[in-house]
Amino acid sequence: MAGLTATQLRTIDSADFDKLTSTQVTALTSTQLGALTATNFASLTTTEAQALTETQLKGLTTTQLAGIDTADINEFTSTQISQLSSTQVAGMGSTNLAALTTTQQQALTATQVKGLTTTQLVGLDTADVADLTTTQLQALSATQLAGMGSTNFTQLTSTQVRSLTETQVKGLTTSQLGGMATDDMADFTSTQIAALSSSQIAALGSSNLNALDTTQVQAMTTTQIKGLTTTQLEGLTTDDMSEITSTQLGALTTVQLSKISSTNIGELTSTQLQGLTATQVGSLTTTALAALDTAELSSLSTTQVKGLTSTQLRTIDSADFDKLTSTQVTALTSTQLGALSTTNLGSLTSTEVGALDSTQLKGLTATQLVGIDTADMADFTSTQISQLSTQQVAGLGATNLSALDTTQMRALTTTQLKALTATQLGGLTTDDMAEITSTQLQALTATQVGALGSTNFNQLTSTQVQALFETQIKGLTTTQVRALDVAEFGELTSTQMSALTGTQVAALTTDIIGALTTTQIDSLTTSQVAALTTTQLDHLTSTNILSMTTTQAAAFTLAQVQSFDNADGSGEQGQVDAYLQAT
Repeated sequence: MAGLTATQLRTIDSADFDKLTSTQVTALTSTQLGALTATNFASLTTTEAQALTETQLKGLTTTQLAGIDTADINEFTSTQISQLSSTQVAGMGSTNLAALTTTQQQALTATQVKGLTTTQLVGLDTADVADLTTTQLQALSATQLAGMGSTNFTQLTSTQVRSLTETQVKGLTTSQLGGMATDDMADFTSTQIAALSSSQIAALGSSNLNALDTTQVQAMTTTQIKGLTTTQLEGLTTDDMSEITSTQLGALTTVQLSKISSTNIGELTSTQLQGLTATQVGSLTTTALAALDTAELSSLSTTQVKGLTSTQLRTIDSADFDKLTSTQVTALTSTQLGALSTTNLGSLTSTEVGALDSTQLKGLTATQLVGIDTADMADFTSTQISQLSTQQVAGLGATNLSALDTTQMRALTTTQLKALTATQLGGLTTDDMAEITSTQLQALTATQVGALGSTNFNQLTSTQVQALFETQIKGLTTTQVRALDVAEFGELTSTQMSALTGTQVAALTTDIIGALTTTQIDSLTTSQVAALTTTQLDHLTSTNILSMTTTQAAAFTLAQVQSFDNADGSGEQGQVDAYLQAT
């Protein structure tokens, strides 16, 4: 038999080949065996096939192996199957590979498995897939595993899936992952989940993502979290939300965060919320903010609170705003404070208001200041009052200005006082006037002094009155002047009296004219003398006229002189005589 050539064996027909005994066939060399036609090789009996040695097997061609039928392939022992080269196994074809018994299939070595083609792997039925050992599975390349297809992949057992390496997992197709049943998701280890790419995670869909347990969810990387789709995020349940870590939450984009329902946001724990960035906090809707309870909202750090936008703060209702702690409130920037509604600003405690610094105060608007309750004005310290801008002070309105206590009122700077409006000044009470210092009064313009009104001006003490500058005296209205009584007028200094305009002098009551002292007469200017009305002159005593200087007396007009009486009612010297003597 050893003398038979490859040509002879290749051309021998099946009838002649069948004449060979089993002893003769098993004596053939590997080269001789490789020369046999597929038909002659397939005609080997089970005994002959199983008698072939490893050396002989190496001579078999892929054509021979692919040409035998499925019944013939089963004649080989598992040892013989394991002795085939990877090329021979690959050449066996998908049908014959699928025909291997469980024992034969599990005899395949890692090297042989690495040589399997995609066609062979796809050709395996579900039973064949289940027969693969974990060692064989781990021998498959990522490309081979991906080539197995979705149907076969989903037939892997939990043990098989858990045996897959990270590299293999990374090679799984989106179809394979998307085709998995929710129950199958439990087969993956947390390490395998972490190995998936963002696109693979996205391919899981909502149901499979929701099927992950806490350990699996928390194994997801921030990169994977960023890859979650809108559908997946919208499909999260409250249980799913409880599984997400604070770090994972912080990895979400603001667009992703907006896709999580307000209900789910409300289910976040204080620990989870700590992971949100200031930007993320600023992206939450008012509905989402409202879903947070007091413990959750108050757990936000001052950095996170600074992320709240003006829109959020402007629309947040008082119940939700009240959930913020004093530390959080006092961390708000000037812009944020300026966005608060008057109701929310008014809800600040005295401690919170008192903690606001000068920069924060600058953010308060005139609308806010005029809108807060008068009782809330007491929450501001005198230092804070002095730090308000002139626009803010003017924006307090008359009622809130009047609500300031003595310490607060006296904290107003001269610059602030100059900004007070006529309405504010006119709205001050007599008690308010007593709170203003002489120095503060001196800061008022003549127009502002005039805006105080008669009642308030009359409530000024002699010290306050005498502190007024001549320019301020000129600002008194005729109504204010006309309302002065003798005692009040007497508080004016000579210099202040001299500052009165002719119109103001003409407004003085006849009681005041009749009660003028010689000292007051001496302070009258010639313009003031000329401004006295004939009615006022009727009450000017001859003594007062006699005390006038020649210059003053000469200032009387002809009409005034013609109105003089020759004698007063007591029989004393008349105004005419007094005038003549004075001139």
